Amino acid sequence: MLTPRTYLSFSSMTLFERSPEQWADQYLYGKKQRISRNMALGSALADSLESGEATGDPVLDLMASKLTKYELRDVAIMAELPNKKKPIKILIKPDTCRQDMSAIVEYKSSVRAWTQKMCDESAQKGQTCFYAMGIWLNKKKIPDIKFQIVETRYEEYGRVVPTGEVFTLNTKCSVSDILKMTARARRAWAEIEKLCEKELL
Repeated sequence: MLTPRTYLSFSSMTLFERSPEQWADQYLYGKKQRISRNMALGSALADSLESGEATGDPVLDLMASKLTKYELRDVAIMAELPNKKKPIKILIKPDTCRQDMSAIVEYKSSVRAWTQKMCDESAQKGQTCFYAMGIWLNKKKIPDIKFQIVETRYEEYGRVVPTGEVFTLNTKCSVSDILKMTARARRAWAEIEKLCEKELL
């Protein structure tokens, strides 16, 4: 089956679940999504951590120096999810991951305070569970998971800036969570293939 990408990522899956029309606009017809100020700040932080280069913002660079950094940083990791016809390629990209995939850390920068409940939900049925699924498919083990929160606030004119505070929240994912995610990924991929067949053929 012809699809615009040969793999499934969490962002693609969740966009399709939310709106097949928006998914088609972005993945089939190249329409770009808007990026919020907070997303732009998070992207700058991620780029700095991946490259090892300073952002030029002294507070943001201080925050980056406080974050845990494993051997793999923002590296694409591929896995294969068994499926009836042929395996589904899964793409995960944790913020940082141990070389042996025994642990991952997700960085969050948000003016909305991240809580333990929010981290648990991500690890049990959100993006971090998707990452844990990819590692499970490769290694048959569940990684240790923690979130590191870079606090931010709004300044004048809506500019988002880091406050200088970083804190860590630990969470976990179960085999049951991963099995539910595999079922969700299979459903999404099947529907994506149907949509692509309708739109492209």
